Amino acid sequence: MNPLVFIVMDLQSQTLLAMNLLKPKEDETHHCIRFLCEYIEVHGRPDALFIGNPIIYSAIVDICKKCDIDLYQTKLNRINNILDDLENNI
Repeated sequence: MNPLVFIVMDLQSQTLLAMNLLKPKEDETHHCIRFLCEYIEVHGRPDALFIGNPIIYSAIVDICKKCDIDLYQTKLNRINNILDDLENNI
């Protein structure tokens, strides 16, 4: 079983905001929702989120509607490149 990696990147600055290796039984949706809520509390509401994982997209769609955050499900090439680099160097 491959471990899950949680990655958050600011598209404008191209900087990583978070990168965590999730524990085998850790729920990625719970981790994402917790991160999003903490991020909003500290930094305010982002204008938009671009999500590559359809499970995460489904988990946060209602939160984003209530918080007036534009939500897009799309392929995230830069993050996929980071994951490829990690996989090749492990």
